[in-house]
Amino acid sequence: MGTQISAEESVLQMANRVSLRVLQDFNKDPTTKNASRLVTIPTLYNVLTHEVQGLENGRYPETWVLLCQWVHDRGQAVLGKLLVHENPPVISVPFDKISWESVGHFCNGTSMPKII
Repeated sequence: MGTQISAEESVLQMANRVSLRVLQDFNKDPTTKNASRLVTIPTLYNVLTHEVQGLENGRYPETWVLLCQWVHDRGQAVLGKLLVHENPPVISVPFDKISWESVGHFCNGTSMPKII
């Protein structure tokens, strides 16, 4: 049996900071409202949407929360291994104060030529 060198698209969608932050919020408060925010993790969203019938007080059972906590922890570990570079610098000047024609583009800390 060969080694798998690719992943399903839904796994790659989950391995981002925003999705993991939303999952962390769900784990802290496992309500149907917070589950609806998990659309960025399609597999979990679909399962939790299916399981919504029969919930007590709109809260998911502990077994689902434990599973989601494991997915979050594993996702954080995978994301940490995938990230090679730090985030690019944040431009702190308000956009309405900058002419878009004169601004370079930041990519991995390097600047592209200005648009003329």
